[in-house]
Amino acid sequence: MVADAPLWGGHGILRGLVALLTVLMYAGLPALLVMDASTCRPRRLSACLALLPALAVTPLLVFMPDALSYPVLALVVSVVALDCRRRIRELLWAQQRRIVEERKRTLRESRQLRRDVHDVLGYSLSAITVKAELVDRYLVENDPRVREEVAELLALSRRTLAEMRSFSSAARRLSLGVELASVRRVLAAAGVETLVYGDASEVHDPALGAALSLVLREGATNILRHSRAGLCRITLSSEDGTVTLRLSNDGYMGEFEGGEPLGTGLASLSSRLTAFDGTLTWTHEGGWFHLTARAPQSVAVYGTYAAT
Repeated sequence: MVADAPLWGGHGILRGLVALLTVLMYAGLPALLVMDASTCRPRRLSACLALLPALAVTPLLVFMPDALSYPVLALVVSVVALDCRRRIRELLWAQQRRIVEERKRTLRESRQLRRDVHDVLGYSLSAITVKAELVDRYLVENDPRVREEVAELLALSRRTLAEMRSFSSAARRLSLGVELASVRRVLAAAGVETLVYGDASEVHDPALGAALSLVLREGATNILRHSRAGLCRITLSSEDGTVTLRLSNDGYMGEFEGGEPLGTGLASLSSRLTAFDGTLTWTHEGGWFHLTARAPQSVAVYGTYAAT
């Protein structure tokens, strides 16, 4: 009877193909496992191992009673398909996570780049502008000091070029003593009387000194660009293990020119001092603007401020 014919009875070719496929899969699996193991791909290795139950069932289909062959085959295919779907979803999720992390990392690096350019080069460019304006004025007035100003202008431009070429590490090499002298000269050239109390020997940690140098630069840049100061006081002191750097000027004008918020560049420096358990604050009173940085001497987190 046709109804009693075996389900696989008329499909000898299908049986042969299943058997051949089984042999090929068993023959190729060891090599695949070895390759995945050698390339350290645990995810792929686990996927290959997941095929073992299916491979174990496949030979049984050839010798299984015909009435059970199709149901078992359908079950095996369904299980494998569901497992493949789950693994594909996991791979897609992992890929999405990698993309998101890469975008976050790129954004962090972009912000760090902008901050480093501002903190390291902003002061030097402002100083060059001041010197260039002086040279222009002295040339018109035939002032003999023009040669001296040109020499300083050239030195500043060369220094800025060197900083630009290696600004990723320039912030770490800043010397507080050198920056104090430089700021004093630049402010004086701009017509700002500058009084310095204390010296760089108050700071024992070179990394902290470099961080305070950036604060000093930013404070001087703000005076040059956003104030009408005639007097600036710079105080550097150490008391009870805490270093304090304070810049005060008498030319506070509220918001900076162009509507720039008062703390735009200072907020960046505040995060740098956080690596030293330090703080950066700025206040104004009676036409005076005060910028104060504080950090303990004992915290030695060398270089980390430049990576935050």
